[in-house]
Amino acid sequence: MSEDHSAEPQQPEDLEAIKGRATSGAAWTAMGFGGRQVIRLISNLILTRLLFEEFFGLMALVMVVIVGIQLFADLGINAALIQNERDDPAFADTMWTIEIIRAVLLWLVAFAIAGPVANFYGEPILASLIPIAAFSSVIEGFRSTNYYTENRKLQMKRLILLKVGAQLAGTIVMVTWAILSPTVWSLVAGGLVTAFVSTVWTWVGLPGRRNRLHFEKEAAYTLYRFGRWILLSTLLMFLVGNADRMIFGKLVTMAVLGVYNIALTLALVPSAAMSHLAMAVIFPLYSRLWQSKTDRIELYRSVRLPMLILGGWATSGIIAGGPTIIEILYDPRYIEAGWMLQILVAGPWFGVAMESSNGAALLALGHSRWMALASATKLASMAVLIPLGWHLGGFPGAMIGFAGADVIRYLTSTIGVLRFGLDGRMQDLKMTLLVAASSFLGWFAVHLLSATGVTNVFLRAAVIAVVVTVLWLPQHMKLWRRYKDTGHLFFAA
Repeated sequence: MSEDHSAEPQQPEDLEAIKGRATSGAAWTAMGFGGRQVIRLISNLILTRLLFEEFFGLMALVMVVIVGIQLFADLGINAALIQNERDDPAFADTMWTIEIIRAVLLWLVAFAIAGPVANFYGEPILASLIPIAAFSSVIEGFRSTNYYTENRKLQMKRLILLKVGAQLAGTIVMVTWAILSPTVWSLVAGGLVTAFVSTVWTWVGLPGRRNRLHFEKEAAYTLYRFGRWILLSTLLMFLVGNADRMIFGKLVTMAVLGVYNIALTLALVPSAAMSHLAMAVIFPLYSRLWQSKTDRIELYRSVRLPMLILGGWATSGIIAGGPTIIEILYDPRYIEAGWMLQILVAGPWFGVAMESSNGAALLALGHSRWMALASATKLASMAVLIPLGWHLGGFPGAMIGFAGADVIRYLTSTIGVLRFGLDGRMQDLKMTLLVAASSFLGWFAVHLLSATGVTNVFLRAAVIAVVVTVLWLPQHMKLWRRYKDTGHLFFAA
């Protein structure tokens, strides 16, 4: 006898309740992301003093392969569980079953291609690193769908505690291993432990029913219709997000690639925060409110404003103080990461910080093909700009080309939201001009200090922080007044 998977129809939720959970969810998301970045930074500072630069270059290539395999077969399961109106066991169990099958197949693919990848880069150890590190995908494939149910309901507290706790466990293992045996395997072990802890936590630490193996044709077809463009989009996102390391891995040494990866990791912090906020909070929020009578364009502009202000402020500080940040955090082996950081952080301001709000809106509207198109235009731009940059300016020129391609991606997604009546161009222009002005003035203030003989790195950092923050203060005050007047961060009065 088949199991009854019917579910009671859900009652419409109160708009104020959704708004309140969105604000609370954003606060938890921000705290969680900040906590995870602190953990990552501390572990990074410790590990760069225990391990050789080459190990970070190797792991950069390993992660490119693993993430690439995952995105090449991204069926949109996670997004479907959040976006789809069905909230019944049959749909959730079908998604869970498909995800397990997908995870096992991906690990087999990683095992099969590890040898050829190792031969291509001339690094035999990759043949062992890739399949073992990729086993984390199998572990995560068993993650309970209660994780996505909580996300859909904007109940972020438990999810954030899960992510931070799992990362902390993985970091402890990673650092302990590196102290006892300073090899690249310490980095692999940390990733496996993080995946294991997070997966177990979804079963024992989140409310909801237990998933069972199940397959429903209707649910699978719904996933196909929703996920076909996400599959293409994530495939393209992998190429545009990792092509730099794949290309530079052949052009420069593993040590230089390791330094580059350090700079890239720091450069992506502001945009990664905005992207994480967009997918964890803004996308579920849009998905729920698009069906209400709320003015879409006002909602769109109101919701994205905090992302632009916070992302622009952080981006400005990094552009102005890239070399100073590296000098404070790392030993002299990584000093070249300073100028790399200044170049690399500029591109994601366009490609992720601003574009992520567009992507969340398009995904909530069910038009994921525009995300694929935005990634495709960036990929095409990279094919032209990176070789051109390398020809004109070597490695720095290639990095400028890589960063510049993000502008094309942003323009494409802007055209996409405009087609559905959502216009944030003036917001973006104002914030971009403020990023440029505050970055330049912060850099110029440090230049004046150096000209007068002041070399203290902490004084330079303080000056940059003050100059950039003062210029962004009116925008922060705007957010504070909104929160004070309405009790919500994302909604104007």
